[in-house]
Amino acid sequence: MQVDRLVNGSSGVRATGGARRAALLLAVAGLTALLVAGCGSGGQAAPESGETPASADAQAAPLPVVEPADEAVDEAGQAADDSGQGGGSDEGGFQGGGAPLIVKDNGAALTEDCRSRKVIVLASDADLTLHGPCSLVKVQGSNSTVEVGSAQKIIAVGTGGTVHYATGHPQVVNRGGNDVSPGGSATP
Repeated sequence: MQVDRLVNGSSGVRATGGARRAALLLAVAGLTALLVAGCGSGGQAAPESGETPASADAQAAPLPVVEPADEAVDEAGQAADDSGQGGGSDEGGFQGGGAPLIVKDNGAALTEDCRSRKVIVLASDADLTLHGPCSLVKVQGSNSTVEVGSAQKIIAVGTGGTVHYATGHPQVVNRGGNDVSPGGSATP
């Protein structure tokens, strides 16, 4: 390398052939490493020790079986209006006797006293027995079996599901070819 005196009096470093190539190679390698590190993680931070990396499969992990109502319940509890006129909910303003029971865990097995609550089943392959009266039972997951003592309204949106009610004549909305009929083992 040569050191030349610049016009303003300070010294500068001028690289010659091999040194220029080495500096360029290091710069390209550094940029490549940054791009690979940024793109390879899918835009997510690298996991800390002891954690497993996030993946598309991690997003499908089961959620808690039952959780209290929150702001998202209204959106999760809405059914699309097939009339083509948009808006509205099949739930018809049914109010229950407390926080809704929301089942999200696929394959969940649960026996619960309904206590006039709304029940929303988002899980698939769930097996629920709901004793007593429910204000509303909505089943959105597929292949779930729900036995209810009684309900004012039953909405079955998923496919391959079974909903049995022990007593009463609930209003039924069946949008997935599910079996909604009297019977089952739940107590009224």
